[in-house]
Amino acid sequence: MLDEATEKEIRNVVTENFKDKTVMIVTHRLAAVSDADRIIKIDNGNINEQK
Repeated sequence: MLDEATEKEIRNVVTENFKDKTVMIVTHRLAAVSDADRIIKIDNGNINEQK
């Protein structure tokens, strides 16, 4: 598990280096992707929720 500072640093690197690209992030923590354009929640292999 990453600490909050490291997680933020990784998000910043991804944001800076993958502009105009599709990036898929798999996480257990919704806060890790709260700034994503699209969030898909999968539960037991099924799409449970989309935002």
